[in-house]
Amino acid sequence: MTFTFNVIFKLKNLIITALLFLILSVNIYAQITNINISIADQQAGATTSYTITFTTSSTLPADGRIVFSFPSGFDVSSARVVSSDIDGTFTESNTGTDLIIQRNGDGTNTAPGQLSIQLDPITNATSAVVYNLNMDTRIVTNTIIETGSGSFEILFEDQVTSFTIVCNTTQTAGTAFSIQVQDAADRYGNHWSGNGWVYVASGGGDSPDGYSPELNTISVHNGDGQADQTLYNAQPTVIELSVGHLEQQTGTITVLPGTIGRFIISNEPGSVTAGSTFPSSVTVTAYDQYGNVKSDYSGNVVWSSTDSDPYPAQVPVDDGTGWSSGVKDFAGSGFILYNGPSQTLTVTDQSVSSATGTSSAITVTSHPDIASYDLSVPTGINQTAGVAFPLQVSNILDQYGNSWTGSKSITVAVFSGGGDSPDGHSPVLNSINVTTNSGSSDQILVNSVPTVLSTSVDGVERVTSPIVVGPGFIDDFVISASSPQTAGATFSLSVSSAVDTM
Repeated sequence: MTFTFNVIFKLKNLIITALLFLILSVNIYAQITNINISIADQQAGATTSYTITFTTSSTLPADGRIVFSFPSGFDVSSARVVSSDIDGTFTESNTGTDLIIQRNGDGTNTAPGQLSIQLDPITNATSAVVYNLNMDTRIVTNTIIETGSGSFEILFEDQVTSFTIVCNTTQTAGTAFSIQVQDAADRYGNHWSGNGWVYVASGGGDSPDGYSPELNTISVHNGDGQADQTLYNAQPTVIELSVGHLEQQTGTITVLPGTIGRFIISNEPGSVTAGSTFPSSVTVTAYDQYGNVKSDYSGNVVWSSTDSDPYPAQVPVDDGTGWSSGVKDFAGSGFILYNGPSQTLTVTDQSVSSATGTSSAITVTSHPDIASYDLSVPTGINQTAGVAFPLQVSNILDQYGNSWTGSKSITVAVFSGGGDSPDGHSPVLNSINVTTNSGSSDQILVNSVPTVLSTSVDGVERVTSPIVVGPGFIDDFVISASSPQTAGATFSLSVSSAVDTM
């Protein structure tokens, strides 16, 4: 029983001794609070000033000291107190990155409260991260009064020294594509964050139809970023990026034309003859929707024309071959227009109906041969022998129904009746000169019999209605009377054998 009691008593003493040793081995200090670190230049590697404010809970003796323990990588070897609300003078020293501010005893004891001290110069570490600053106050014998810590951030340098551009060097006009910035870093290898500005260095610019490139700022975070860009001018283009004051350029970007937008027809004739093929080939150039020549076009176009009734135009059929750099020539032999006075041609992409192109107006002149006309006697069918009357041709048309234009002479002949007069006078039949769809000339018939006149041109004949030809002016006659007669008595005269001048 006595043995057990002694063992328990000894164990109790050992436990108490251990607890006392543990308590005495742990330093429990008052706390410095509200530590705020303000840095004039937070860039990595910068030599700058630090303003540190803090709140103490214990008196700082006039010969006390303040120790700031900066992390590894900071240079505090030249740091001095620039200003402080702690009175007296100071002596600065350092052990590694520990900056020791020793009060020289010529001030007063500083009561607990908020204090501020400005240190300069201090050179920042080169890693852009968040750091902890430990500090404490001590008495002259270096015994710690109170401790505390605060955090601060060192940022990457504004000046980027390297970054990589990632961009596909083949793009299509009007289609957005990505430009990436990778590994943007300062000279210490800190990943940079900020805006990267995008410019056209060469080529590019506005498209022929006035579409401007859409260049979007690249937001870079921790060294990487991307933004979509859109180019509209199908020209070799170089993009320049300005990231953290460092400019770099992409390789030359080949910008292909965009979607087919329209066609332009050129080399079409200004004038053609109805029913005749074109004298030379007609050129079609394909353009994308931004006005670039669509140099990679290989589609099919469908030809059409305003020339439809009654004789539809003859136009070629595109087989899709023969396109070169967006241009194709269509042989003139594939085109025939028939109807005047003017027509246009149109091409349309077989797959994209909105992509069209229309030629300038093409004047269609009449075929040189006369195919139809009207013949008339404007003054009527009753005429007088020996008296001129007009014979008129009008409404002259070619074989396609076009109003005929040109200059021709139409012969006139006696179709029936007429002919020479009894006295042997011949009719005077004048050819009719026609220009611009009509013409007339005077004719003289001399035989007072119903007469039909005919005309002929280009194998086309017309005849008049029968013309009633009356006798002309009396030229001779015979007067007779019985003889003798009695003075004062009425007698009869007779006229006979009256003939006209014909």
